[in-house]
Amino acid sequence: MRVIKNILGFVAIFIISGATLLPVSIMHKLWQGETIWIIQAIREMHPGIRLLPTLGHKIIQGQNPLNIILISFLPLNSSASYRFVFIPCAFAVITLVFIFCRTLWGTRSAVWASILLTTSYGFIRTYTSVNTVALPATLATIGIILFFLAYLNEYKSPWYIISYACISLATITGGWIFLAFGVITILLLVLFDLSPDRLLDAVPTIGIGILIICILGFYLTFRIATSSSAYVYNALSHGQDMGFLETLVALAKYTLPWIPLILPAWIHTQRSKDHEHWREALPSKIAFSTCIIVLWFSSRCEMEYAILAVPFSSIIIGNWVATDSAWLAPGDRLNKWALYLAGLGIFAYAGIILALSLIMRRSLDTREILSLVVLAGAGIALFISLLKKNLQLSLYLCVLSVIISTWIYSLCYVPEMDTRHNPENFIEELSNYSPVAVFEDDLITRAWIAYKHAGEPYLVRKNLEPVGGDIYLVFYAKRPKKLLRYLKRRMDVEITDTFCSERRFTLMKLSPI
Repeated sequence: MRVIKNILGFVAIFIISGATLLPVSIMHKLWQGETIWIIQAIREMHPGIRLLPTLGHKIIQGQNPLNIILISFLPLNSSASYRFVFIPCAFAVITLVFIFCRTLWGTRSAVWASILLTTSYGFIRTYTSVNTVALPATLATIGIILFFLAYLNEYKSPWYIISYACISLATITGGWIFLAFGVITILLLVLFDLSPDRLLDAVPTIGIGILIICILGFYLTFRIATSSSAYVYNALSHGQDMGFLETLVALAKYTLPWIPLILPAWIHTQRSKDHEHWREALPSKIAFSTCIIVLWFSSRCEMEYAILAVPFSSIIIGNWVATDSAWLAPGDRLNKWALYLAGLGIFAYAGIILALSLIMRRSLDTREILSLVVLAGAGIALFISLLKKNLQLSLYLCVLSVIISTWIYSLCYVPEMDTRHNPENFIEELSNYSPVAVFEDDLITRAWIAYKHAGEPYLVRKNLEPVGGDIYLVFYAKRPKKLLRYLKRRMDVEITDTFCSERRFTLMKLSPI
């Protein structure tokens, strides 16, 4: 009976995962947003085997090349196939979270943690697009969870070796931040568990050896290929200093809509009188906290790295929902307001999607009307269940509403259907201007120019200065006015053309003062 229960729970998880991940992967095109440069780089690698990814036949600086190289080796016949590249990675993470929770707390915790993981907007966003974060994040998550399982259940050294191998691979495919995340999490677990002698059982010397071999192999390969140590350094540490506020924004963005539930879940595990349960909940809390610390203090970081926190926040909340029957008490205001906020986030997200769809099309078609009716029905049902203080039903309705919102996003919010969101004409017209320059780190613009064969622009840095004549600069930025103010300090700037997509393409003429 227990085996059947586990199988049914696992099957239910995969059905819900498919209902949230597959619609977004199927409905949306790749030539949208910030995935374009990766697809173009893969296309340029296909005519032959290359070690260095390029855009417009010029080497890409400041990005890890291994992700692009590995994806380019996949036997895919069309660009549309790349939409499903990271779906297996998503299922691998979901499966391991299920196994971890099932081993420690039972099937109910495993099911809830997996459901909360696969219905987190950051998880859906990461694993339904082509990006350079999903692979190292998957490897790091697998490595950390395997270490937790080996440590808590006192498994033998092979489990630790596999864990170290995953963290080492995450380092060379993602950068130093994944190594920092893994090492700090492991050290803090041993420290807070008050068992320094257990560190020797984890064969750390073998882990250090695996890490050295991976990093040395990565360094020598690309050092020889580029004759530059700077290329290797920038490949392993790219991004910018996020700061505390931006870290919190990234964390909230990727853990929505369940982030409001983390506080009552955290308080529950802290109050637990069962020492063994407290000890089993400790690793996930440490990993979640470490993610915040690493994002905050890292000088080279990307917002997308917040995906590291999502599996562990789901484990914390799933464990609480499944093991603490007291959270269903009608008089607990904290739990009730946490669900209020979660529901508000879900319906705000879906409402913004429908509003943007209405603005783009300036009319409502059958899809929008049907989506609006279904969303309104789910919202009314959730509101009534919260008024009646039926928290368990409210949680079920929140999960259902997330699935509905992902389908609304897939069916209604399709910017490619609006010609105003297709910059092809804008890019093609660049051939009428000469000379044209683009920032070296502006991979979006470089990819579009290479894709449309709109010439070979000069690659420049932010501190460029026109000498001896005019030059046309094209760039892709969310806030172009900030860059304009910076350039006007040292040269004459005249905006020639603009194009608004998810961000703004701007073409300007720069002249010496």
